[in-house]
Amino acid sequence: MKICYIVDAGNIHTIRWIEPLINRGHEVHVLSFVHCARVLPGVANHVDLTTINNNPKIRFALWGRWVYRYVHLIKPHILHAHQIPGAGWVGVMAKYHPFVVSAWGSDLMVEPHKSRFRRLLLQIVLRQAEQLTVPSPAMADVASRLGVPSQQLHIVPWGVETSVFTASIDDKLQTRLALGIDPHAPVLLAPRRIAPLYHLHTLITAVQLLIPRFPSLRLFVLRYDPDVTYMAQIEQEIEAKGLRKHIHWLPAQDSHEEMARLYRMADIVISIPASEGYGSTVLEAMACGTPTIITDLPVFESDFTDSVDTLKVPVGDDAKTAGAAEQLLDNQKLYHSLAINGLKKGHDKSVSDRVEQVESLYRSLVAH
Repeated sequence: MKICYIVDAGNIHTIRWIEPLINRGHEVHVLSFVHCARVLPGVANHVDLTTINNNPKIRFALWGRWVYRYVHLIKPHILHAHQIPGAGWVGVMAKYHPFVVSAWGSDLMVEPHKSRFRRLLLQIVLRQAEQLTVPSPAMADVASRLGVPSQQLHIVPWGVETSVFTASIDDKLQTRLALGIDPHAPVLLAPRRIAPLYHLHTLITAVQLLIPRFPSLRLFVLRYDPDVTYMAQIEQEIEAKGLRKHIHWLPAQDSHEEMARLYRMADIVISIPASEGYGSTVLEAMACGTPTIITDLPVFESDFTDSVDTLKVPVGDDAKTAGAAEQLLDNQKLYHSLAINGLKKGHDKSVSDRVEQVESLYRSLVAH
């Protein structure tokens, strides 16, 4: 099958979606609306749309015209846009069908509330797509309220590479020694993007509250796709609070295997965004046997029970975030209970199930 994707080609979620389909022998074309020089192995053609024109005022119109010509030339079986802003807009202008759109989270949860114009653009994309995929029941509810008919709506979880994200490998000590930290120090890991949505500022304050109880505590943060302005604010806050020796920056990890090592190295993985579409990070950490702290968002209501699978805290509540971490570090019975229950949750979600579901959706569209 020939599939053309309009995506942010450098995003790890994009790579995780596309790579298994390439491995199954599909002909994949990648059109990236975000600058990305890296080409995923096996891609039939990779086009960085930002090299065509990246003027904010006119780029989407020019990209839409270029993509229109491209897809009508190669005639893919499926045109698939990942994320409604950006990719979805370009996909609509391509005027090509079957057209599938995948919403990731904030593009449905936050985008409609930014302005009337952004909501109008979202509605146009949803009307033009034959099918919309979302990663969770909570997002499906939002899509339904936005008018997407049930027959056009599919819940397709991202899934976890359970052969890689596993607790069976005991490399915790080795990883800590390689990072030059005390093997016995309490370690928190913040694996989310550095942007206001993910509330790193809340976690920084929580760390400050924890230091008196846990003087050797360390927080590891990934410099993943940073919002430059926000990152500068975080660095200033770290200096102002005197937390430099407690907070370590790591580069974005290049492979699943490297990310899995970090999950296993940490005592607690903390993911506290204000909005979430699915929670791949949480499931990956769980599959590695590491307890988690997450925000009490609707997306997690059906999958994760507070104090059974994870600890849930209100969005932006630094005191309760610190309290949850303190509870896990103090209470070994709770800690091991969350680790065991989370491990089962993580391994109940598999990438292979998601790929089969996607292929079935594509075949159905092509058949019709």
